[in-house]
Amino acid sequence: MDDLLACLTRHLHWRRRLNPDPRLPLTAQRARDYLHANLERDIGLEDLAQACGIDRFRLTRAFKAAFGLAPHAYLIQLRLARARRLLAQGQTPTEVAMALGFADQSHLGRWFRRAYQLTPADYRRRCSNLPD
Repeated sequence: MDDLLACLTRHLHWRRRLNPDPRLPLTAQRARDYLHANLERDIGLEDLAQACGIDRFRLTRAFKAAFGLAPHAYLIQLRLARARRLLAQGQTPTEVAMALGFADQSHLGRWFRRAYQLTPADYRRRCSNLPD
């Protein structure tokens, strides 16, 4: 019934829309969406704050309160999750590092080992049936 009413009265703009998740600050949601959309770019805290229209200190506090991580740590986790998928599809660690915005293959390797106790090449070997 609510959906029907919303569809019928959408053009009236009679009530203000709520945030997608009212428990999270809109700033944190905006920052998260920006990180997801630009995870392969070299995103600094200043860039993220500017994209969200807020200063970096307030952004960091809101982001940590909403997600329990600093924006950079969240970005690294996003990149590592995508790296796992790409490695499992058979891409080389070098290709993955370049595609995801890591400085080089060793940078990817350091973060990957820290998170999963495996090198990217070991992970790729275990996940794919591609011959080396």
